[in-house]
Formats: sequence, structure tokens, C-alpha cells
Amino acid sequence: MEMVEGNQAKGPMGRTTRKIPAVWLTTAALGSLLVGTTAAWGQPQITPKEMLSIEPGLPGVEFDRITDPAAVAACKVEVYEGVRLPGFETKVSGYALRDGQGRMLRRFLDTDSFRGLDRWSYYKDGFEVYREIDRDGNRTVDECWFLNSNGTRIARLEGGRITGWLRLSPEEVGKVLVQALVANDDRLASGLFATPEDLGGLGIPAEEIERVKTQTAQRKTWFNDLRAKLFQAGWNEKTVWLRFDGAMPRVIPHDAAPGLTGDVILYENAVVFAAGSDGSSDPARMAYLQVPELVKFGDVWKLIDHPQIIDPSQTQIVLASTSGGVRASIYSQAVLGGPTGMGSPDMEPALKALAEFDTANADKLAEMLPRDLATYYVKRVDLLRKVAAAAGPPQSPDRLLYERQVVDSLAAAYQTGGYPAGAQELDTLIAQGGPIASYAAFRKALARYALDSEEPGANLLDIQKRLLADLEAFVAAYPQSAEAPEALLQLANVNEFNADEAKAKSYYQTLAKRFPESGPGRKAQGALKRLELVGQPLTLSGTGLNGEAIDLKADQGRATLVIFWASWADQARRDLAEIGRLLARRAEGSPSTAVAVVSVNFDTEAATAEATLQAEGLNWPTIHDAGGMDGPIAREFGIMSLPTMFLVGTDGKVVSRSIRSAAELERQLERLAAAGGVALDGEANPKR
Repeated sequence: MEMVEGNQAKGPMGRTTRKIPAVWLTTAALGSLLVGTTAAWGQPQITPKEMLSIEPGLPGVEFDRITDPAAVAACKVEVYEGVRLPGFETKVSGYALRDGQGRMLRRFLDTDSFRGLDRWSYYKDGFEVYREIDRDGNRTVDECWFLNSNGTRIARLEGGRITGWLRLSPEEVGKVLVQALVANDDRLASGLFATPEDLGGLGIPAEEIERVKTQTAQRKTWFNDLRAKLFQAGWNEKTVWLRFDGAMPRVIPHDAAPGLTGDVILYENAVVFAAGSDGSSDPARMAYLQVPELVKFGDVWKLIDHPQIIDPSQTQIVLASTSGGVRASIYSQAVLGGPTGMGSPDMEPALKALAEFDTANADKLAEMLPRDLATYYVKRVDLLRKVAAAAGPPQSPDRLLYERQVVDSLAAAYQTGGYPAGAQELDTLIAQGGPIASYAAFRKALARYALDSEEPGANLLDIQKRLLADLEAFVAAYPQSAEAPEALLQLANVNEFNADEAKAKSYYQTLAKRFPESGPGRKAQGALKRLELVGQPLTLSGTGLNGEAIDLKADQGRATLVIFWASWADQARRDLAEIGRLLARRAEGSPSTAVAVVSVNFDTEAATAEATLQAEGLNWPTIHDAGGMDGPIAREFGIMSLPTMFLVGTDGKVVSRSIRSAAELERQLERLAAAGGVALDGEANPKR
């Protein structure tokens, strides 16, 4: 339900365009508080429908929306008149709205007892997720708070537009940046960058402040150019933020260089991923953003340099570098190589050479032939090695960061097919041992698989067998490495897809036991649960696209199909219509052959899923998990590909947990009907 817009006019991402009706600006519906009289409260003067019609003024809010007439009728308005609520020092008045189950949906309050309503709160699953505040009583929203599942950010507003941030996490910097780029709102994007005043407050060297001033003057041009490139590389008006990836944040102590007023906390070379929520883009080939530096100023993280595009459909990962930056500027003032461990005098010229090389080649990469591309990466490796050598002693975190980039460029050169020696150079790094060895070994295996797959007439089965052998050798050699969880997950997933469930379970079990708290480890735990579902009762519930509660138990007594899908998964979207037609035919044939459907959608926005279902003429009850393939439901069942379907018998037990197509579904339905609608002892899992 991200990007929900209700009865307000649409506007730029950073602007609230709804006007608050007068009834909401006074505590009593007749406005008696504005003229100094006491409200006659009694029965609620506001209906549930009226309260539900008021929605957040900013897009990008996920909250419960009730549209079903019966659900609206079940809602109840509560009236507060001079009561003390938890968290308030003074008495408050206003209205609250609860659904038929007693969960809070809205709460609009007068918190100072004389200026009218000044706080509007919106809820999801009973938790407050968004709040708008009128601080000065001028009947306009001055602050908006994103809470709980909506994040942590607090924005300052003037004239309905976001003008600054009071709290903003690194993840939310990426989210707002994606929203600004999609909505073509350069003013919203500009508010994410550190100002010269911000940097001066930290005591950052004057040269860096001057560089930022120069960059600020170029910001609109950067924004327009970046947006144009992104929209040529998979982005569109429906693109949404997916996730923020970064290594550990760094702390530069206040005594690292003269003039610093406090510790400097920053991220370097973070990545912001986006997804095409309307199915028009393939996430595996969608461009994403590299963020050179993020620095923390109080409770607000801010960008320093302009993020750059990385287009995986054109080239391998090429990390942009810069001859400036906060950390580099502090290096220049530190006692280089001293007790602060800030590197050597060679660091700045090495970074500058790398930046100049990348800049000179940035516009040529997409047109390079494989041999030219290999030459580019080999030259980049030489430059990166100089940066790594200047970054610190062997095995130090700074040096390891750049050595990994050396590996990435070597693997990219090898993968083009124009630099066979890349394999030997990777082997040399593997022989060195330490953290770089496992990183190089894993990247080499993936690069060889990609290279072999591009060969004309390639035998994909043989190539897949070689990849499995390489991954097996990898996890045997590096069982506790940082890359081992992902390698184990790939081994398990490929074996499961090839119907070798014994091997798949073995790898899932190893992963779940060895790395239980990792993302792949949690996914493996869910996959093991899914593989044991047949013959077991299925428990599944969640919040629907319109905020309603959905529980699989409601369909017990008839066969039920549970389908996991997302609009961005092309195959899943294509299958929706075919499955809908199949189930409609069965329903027309005989009521006894009708099948209920509960779908689980992994789009970031509920509105996207709703639009897809409407386009296909489907009206299925749909649980929405905005977390996508990394969300709680996907983890609970270890969902690895879309669509995935479970078939549940009339007794509530799972008949099949591995249906992949409409044709396979039809076979399972016939099998279920022949068994009288109840779960069978086994499952027909066709070889794939």
C-alpha cells in the first residue's frame, strides 16, 4: 500500500495536496471551540464513512483503508472529551475510529484544548503508522511522522511541501530518493543532500565544503540526466524502492583530524535497489543506484555526492569513485599513516586516478565489445590495486573493501570471454587465503557459469551440473564464509527445482543450522516447513488489499488454492488469467468442483496488486505482504520462485505444495476430486 493516495489531488512526492475540511479543524463538529463555547459532545457527530474519507496528505503511506460497505458499517466512532490518554501530559479531545474487531483505524485529536484538531493519526493492523501535526495552530500540517511499519522518518512541512527532515535513516534516504526520481521531484531529492552548513557544523575541511557547493549548483542537471538514464534502464512511473544495501557504517573519531567537532559516522559505496511493481520491468535487469557517501547529522542521514546509475543489463557492476568526499578530505588533514590508521599519502591520488578513469569511460561502456570491455576491467583492476595498497595494511577493513572491488572487476573481465587469464588471477587471490579468498572463489564460480551460459549451443544441463559442483566445492572449502549462506541457498534451490528433494532438504538443513539468523538461513527454515506441508493443516492469515482481515480457515470445507504471486514476476502475472479461466470453468460445471482462492501478493504497493487483479478480471481475497520475497510470509514458507501454489483439500490439509502452472493445477484438481476432496497420502510432484 505504499504510495496510497485517497481523496486528495495528486501532486509531487514531497507535497501534501489535500486540504483539511473545516470539520476536522475543530474539536466539535459545529466549531464551537473556535468561538470559545463548550462543545455538546453526546453522540458522535462524525460518521465512520466521514472519518475514513480523510487520508494522509502525502503519498507513500501504508495504512488500513476500509472500503467494503459491511466493514465500514461495523466501524465505531469514539468521542474523547477532556480525557487523559497515555503519552499526553494534558487532557485531549477528539475522535477515534475502530473497526468491527476493535482495532484502531484513525485518531484525530485536539491536544491543547483550544485551537481545534491538531493531530491526525492513521493505523495499520492496530498500530499507528503515520501522523500529521499542526504545531502552530494555523490549520496546516507542519510535521509528518512515519511510524512502525512505515519507517522512522519525520519531515518538516511548509505550504504542504517537505522542506526538511528531523529524522531520516539511511534506508529511507534511498526510499525517498527513488520516490523523488519516479515522481520527477528534484526539490524533494535536493532535500536529501548535506548542505555546506551541515558540513561546517561537523568541522569538515573547507576544501570539501567548497566541492559540495560546486556540486550543489549542478544538482538539477544531475537529477534530470540520472532520471533519463534510469527510465531507459527499466524504471518507469510505477517503480518503487526495494532495499538499501551497505557494509558496516564507519566512525571517524573526532580526534582523527584537526577541526572536527565530533565523531563522523558514514556509509560508503551503499547501493539502493528498486523494483518494477507493475510487472513492466524485470527486477533482475533493473538499474539501481550506487551511493558514494552517506553521513549522519544528528538524527538525519544525508547524501554527500550524487548517486550514480548501475545498469546490470549493460555491464557488470562498476562502482563510481570520487576524488573528493568527506572521508578523503579528512585523510588530507590527518597525520597520514599515524595512529588514526587513516591510510597513506598515496590514497588521494590513487582515488583521483580511479575516478578520472571511470568518468572517461562511463558513456562508452554500453557500446563496448566484449574484448574492449575486458580491457577496460583489466585497466580498472590495476587502478584499484593501487587504491587498495594505499588504503591500509593487508587484512585491514579498508584494504579489504577495495580488494573486493578488484575481485569484482577481475570476474567481470573474465565473464566477457575476452580475458581468460582472469581465472588464473582469481586463483592467485584464492591461494592467498583470508576473507578475500572465499569472496574470489564464489565470484569465480558465478562468473564461469555466466560465461558458459552465453556460449552458442551451450548445453544448459551440463552447465548447471558444473555450477552445482563448483558450489559444492565452495561450501566444502569455505563452510563459515560470508558467502556460504548464499551458496547453500542456491544449491538447495537448484536441487529442489530439479526434483532432487533429498539433496535440497540436506542443503536447507545445513543452511538453517549453520546460519540461522541470516536471510538465507531464515528462508531455508521456511523451505523445510514448506516441503513437509503435504497432509498437514495449513495456517495462513493476514491483511488484505483494503485493510480487511483474511484467514484461510474461512474457506475450510471446500478445496482452496493458495497462490503466491507479484505483478513484477512476469510468469506469475501471465498465469493469473489462465488460472482464473480454469477455476471459472470448474465453477460453471458444478458447484461441487468449485475451488476457493486465497492469493498472497508480494508487490511493494497494495494498489499495484489491486490494479493487476482488476486488469485480469479477478476478485480473489488477497493477503498483501509488502516485504516481497524477503517479507515474513515468503520467509515462513521459503518461497523461492513465483508463482508458487498450494492446494488445500476440503479437510483443510495440504494436497500439493509445489504447483507451478495452470496445467499442473488442473491435474491436481482432478486428482483431488477423485479422492473425494481430501488430502492424499502423497503428492504427485512432476519432474521439472
